[in-house]
Amino acid sequence: MRIKTLTAVIAVSLSLAFLLLAYVLLQIRLDSQLNPHQSYLLQWAINIVGAAFFVILLIGSYIRRTIVAPVVQLVEHADQVAAGNYAARTDIQARNELAALAVGFNEMSAAIERDIAERKRVEADLLEAKNALEALAHLDGLTGLPNRRRFDDQMEKEWRRTQRAQQPLAVLMMDIDYFKGYNDHYGHGGGDECLKQVAAALAHMPARPGDLVARYGGEEFVAILPATELEGALQAAERLRGQVEKLALPHERSQAAAHVTVSIGCASMTPTLECTPNQLLEAADRMLYQAKTQGRNRVCG
Repeated sequence: MRIKTLTAVIAVSLSLAFLLLAYVLLQIRLDSQLNPHQSYLLQWAINIVGAAFFVILLIGSYIRRTIVAPVVQLVEHADQVAAGNYAARTDIQARNELAALAVGFNEMSAAIERDIAERKRVEADLLEAKNALEALAHLDGLTGLPNRRRFDDQMEKEWRRTQRAQQPLAVLMMDIDYFKGYNDHYGHGGGDECLKQVAAALAHMPARPGDLVARYGGEEFVAILPATELEGALQAAERLRGQVEKLALPHERSQAAAHVTVSIGCASMTPTLECTPNQLLEAADRMLYQAKTQGRNRVCG
């Protein structure tokens, strides 16, 4: 039975008991032939019963205000905390142990609230760090372009998507011309700087959703162009080749030009169940080899 209900039952029971007693005493006085002394005593009994009833009402009111109401507040506070409302607070004005208990409840709720807020902050920081690590795991450390792992994931995703949509998928394979000679002549530091600048030029290609330029390995780069026929792939490749040529990076050991250039092989196909992504990559690689055998610094497809 809840505290409020129990208190109400006790108050009603006492009230009825005292009213019954008062009624009995009044009946005795009305129905009996009493001498003055007996009448005097009966009147005092009635007065005492009335006073006792009034005192009990005062005591009940005091108990309700100082004990019952605070206990009810504490129970409601506990229910709210149990339901997950850790911002709940209890304000008990009484100056007794229940008020001290309420302070303890409030401090406990505040501590839980702070702990949860701190845990959420730590979880958010961990999630941010996790996302940052995942992003770094998909980036090439030198050039900042997506790495081979990122390319493989994107290739598989776009292959399935274009296969469902029955759209063409194009791949560009790119290679810096005579890069070994560049490294030998300008040193590995110069070679790294060359890779960074070429990567930055390739990254300027206008990108649509699904387009990706990545470092494939060494001096090789690769691009994915979803929903692109061979003609569109050749045009995109020519723009990329021109972007690199505009850098005008001196290359004294190149037999293709006096500056750094790239050769690009293009291939496009509409994915089917009978073919694989490797077949598209191999086709683009064959076109890259053809561009190299034809003199480099060119696009073939």
